[in-house]
Amino acid sequence: MKSRISRVTTKTGDSGYTGISNGSRISKNHPLIHVLGDVDELNAFIGLFIHELKNSFKLKETDKIANILTKVQHILFDIGGEISSPGIKLVSEKKVIEITKQINELNKNLSPLKEFILPGGSKLSSLAHLSRTVARRAERNLVGFLESDDCPSSNIKNTCLPYLNRLSDLLFVISRCLMDIEKKDDVFWEKPEVN
Repeated sequence: MKSRISRVTTKTGDSGYTGISNGSRISKNHPLIHVLGDVDELNAFIGLFIHELKNSFKLKETDKIANILTKVQHILFDIGGEISSPGIKLVSEKKVIEITKQINELNKNLSPLKEFILPGGSKLSSLAHLSRTVARRAERNLVGFLESDDCPSSNIKNTCLPYLNRLSDLLFVISRCLMDIEKKDDVFWEKPEVN
């Protein structure tokens, strides 16, 4: 197999510009670079989450969640590839349908929510919530990129954007599942008394 990365340090980004797949160079503050950075950060948080999950429990339920999240990591790489490489379609509508089914499957045994949940409750639940917030940021910055004149692909809007939207929902549901697995109660938001 050919090496994809032969040198890590190239010094070509020292001036605040970076190379993209078409060979051009753009500012590291460009909307494309923001969303790629967010997707990369999200993938790293999910990697930490999987590690903690695998080292905390050895249960069928947590193995299932870890497997789902590992597949998510691969799809996040695909999203990054599609966003950075105009004309390449790596994320299909099938992926959006699959993640929607996973959300529904995990959510069906959870009690209905009557109030907002405060992020936290346990370390694993907190990692799910932290990953969820990074997914939301990636989604917002992808919208910013889509609204710029530089976004070339409608597939990004039709598949990558809905996938990131569903991913934050999946991570929320996973946080609740983990609270059930750990036999802990969600911490609900307390409505303020209005005079």
